[in-house]
Amino acid sequence: MGIRIPEALDAQAADPRSAAMSQFATLQRLFLLPSASLCSVCVACEVLRFFVAGGATVEDAAGDLEAKVTLNHEAKWIVRTLKLRQGNRPGHLSTKPFDVARSIHMAGIFFGNREGGDSSLQLVDKDGDYFATTIAGQPIVLVKNGDTYRAFYNVCRHHAAVMCDEGAGKTNGRITCPYHGWQYSLDGRLAKAVKMKGCENFSPKDFSLHSLPVEKVGPWLFVNLSAAGQTDSTSFKDHPDTKQVYSMLENSGYDKLTYVTSKSYEIKCNWKVYIDNYLDGGYHVPVAHKALSANLDLTKYSRYIVGGNPRSARFYMQTCPAATPASDASITESRVKGGQDALYIFQYPNICINRYGSWMDTNIVYPLSATSCVVHFDWFVHPALAGDQKYIEECIAQSDVVQQEDIWLCERVQRGLESVAYDVGRYAPTLEGGEFMFHSHLHSDFIAEVNQPTIRLKL
Repeated sequence: MGIRIPEALDAQAADPRSAAMSQFATLQRLFLLPSASLCSVCVACEVLRFFVAGGATVEDAAGDLEAKVTLNHEAKWIVRTLKLRQGNRPGHLSTKPFDVARSIHMAGIFFGNREGGDSSLQLVDKDGDYFATTIAGQPIVLVKNGDTYRAFYNVCRHHAAVMCDEGAGKTNGRITCPYHGWQYSLDGRLAKAVKMKGCENFSPKDFSLHSLPVEKVGPWLFVNLSAAGQTDSTSFKDHPDTKQVYSMLENSGYDKLTYVTSKSYEIKCNWKVYIDNYLDGGYHVPVAHKALSANLDLTKYSRYIVGGNPRSARFYMQTCPAATPASDASITESRVKGGQDALYIFQYPNICINRYGSWMDTNIVYPLSATSCVVHFDWFVHPALAGDQKYIEECIAQSDVVQQEDIWLCERVQRGLESVAYDVGRYAPTLEGGEFMFHSHLHSDFIAEVNQPTIRLKL
């Protein structure tokens, strides 16, 4: 069921701020859980929106809210990010479940060049194939319909049952709900509504599956989970920044790689902490990743915001060559060998692509709570080395070492963020431009959330 902020929070109220704070306190007692709560953020958004409607600036309203109400870490983040200043790194990072769903430009990633093996992201290649998953709490299903890909919310329009089990599978030309047997064609139309004959004002054309935009870029499919769809008339794949980034990947032969295996890492930190670590421009590499840094020429480490504007860019790129020629036996990192610069690509808000020589891994970061996330790794190798088990095992082991080092760092940062001793930090100007880009987008997204006309809270 949904609960709306009462109409008593009216701009005509005699004392609107007192009314707002009283309402917030009541809802806080009702809904605020020890763990992350969507409700706390929704309420914070609504109260802030109300303050701003009353003439206060967002920053003043955020400060007023923070001063008067005890917030959990989740609500603290939305308040403090609204007070973000260019020179400061925000503290008390937290999350709301719809961060990724609402903020993401094109969310969800499926690799299309899989040659066997068990994976959480399976091949959707032939007519009738499907892959079902959950992204940002939303069940979705991707299907191959003839030569086209379609994506839908994996929810029956009758009684809301999730229809396709998570993972890969094959339809018989229709998606069938296991609850009452309703059937949908692969273009989403309701094809059969069991025992609905005689139902007044019922038209099957009104009960098609809710569809989602999907685009193929190279070997990947991106599904748009934004409620508003595209933010402009340019499609994701045709955007100049997308073309620039993926042409570099194409030049590296990424679309010819063979899938190896997958692994998921659960981390005791907010998902933004993990992204911050990825985007610090190599700042932590010589300190925390000794083995990797010994094989890279960090003096030639480059970093740049694709498009140049941190407030509008969606990609951040980092490159670094091997420390010595690729043929030099002194290179101990198998991934670095191959005569190709290491290429690290961040795609806002949660996709990281790491390309080394004959190797590549993708990392997709999903929030689990305000203090935990899961990172899904997929590993890929050049076809010529697909049968070289020793090389593959070395690369996965080296990748895992770096990941464990990052986990150790991120969990320490999370513990520090929860301390009353930390508020905000400062950006290293020549290194942490990627973090500033990331935080700028989060700031914009939260501002947009505050300006939503209605916030609904789900119990």
